[in-house]
Amino acid sequence: MYRFWLDGRDVESENHWYWDWNALPIQYSKWQSGQPDNRFDQDCLSFYTSGEWDDYGCNSRCHAICELEYTDTNGII
Repeated sequence: MYRFWLDGRDVESENHWYWDWNALPIQYSKWQSGQPDNRFDQDCLSFYTSGEWDDYGCNSRCHAICELEYTDTNGII
């Protein structure tokens, strides 16, 4: 099972999760059973290919998913 980064974190205050890009509180969650547990001071939000969330160490290695703006210059889409 692979783990990917989401943009959430709770660095400022434990279990007060917010989106890092706009600092808004996270309203939706799909935590894996027993999570978040802050084990080993985990302050960043990751998710598994199952879609379940887990808190994870911010300096840990994970896969990333990036959002890019696409402009169709060829009239295909």
